[in-house]
Amino acid sequence: MNELKVLRFAEDGIALIANSKNNQVKPLLDDFSAYAYESEFERIMYFSATDLYAEKKLTTSDLQLLVNSWHGQTYIKCNIGADLCETLVSDSGVVLILTEQVINDQIWLDHLFADNIVELDLALAKIEQVAQLEKNTIQSFILRFLTESDKQQFLTSLDSNE
Repeated sequence: MNELKVLRFAEDGIALIANSKNNQVKPLLDDFSAYAYESEFERIMYFSATDLYAEKKLTTSDLQLLVNSWHGQTYIKCNIGADLCETLVSDSGVVLILTEQVINDQIWLDHLFADNIVELDLALAKIEQVAQLEKNTIQSFILRFLTESDKQQFLTSLDSNE
C-alpha cells in the first residue's frame, strides 16, 4: 500500500489515504509533524495553513491535488478525477489519513463519511473495528485547501502582519 488513495469523505472534503512510510508522506511527517496541532481526538491533528496547505493544479494532461509548504516544496502530488476536484472549494478540508495496515478499499468506501471532526473520529474508529485493527492505529492530519484567491489573500494578510 504505497500508493495514495483519494476519496471524498464529506460534501466538501477529500481524504488522502496512505501508508505512513509512503515516500511522499514520510518527508512531510519528518519536516512538519512537530508543528501539528492536537485536536480533542487522539487520532486527529491539524496542520496550520501557515505551514502546509492543499491546492489543486491543472496540468496539460491531469488534475492534481498538491500538498505544499510556503517554502515552495511540494510534498504530495497525486492525480484526482474531475468529480473530486469539483469538491474542493474555498475553505474545503483535505484529510491525510495514515495507516500502516492494508485496509480493503470497500471498507473505506462504506465507512469514510464525516461532515465534522466528531464524525471523522467515529468513522475512523468504525473502520478500525471493521478492519480488526487496534484502537487509534489510524491517524489523520487535517489540512486547509486554498484556492488561488485564498493563497493571495493569505499572503497579503501575512505581509500586513509583519
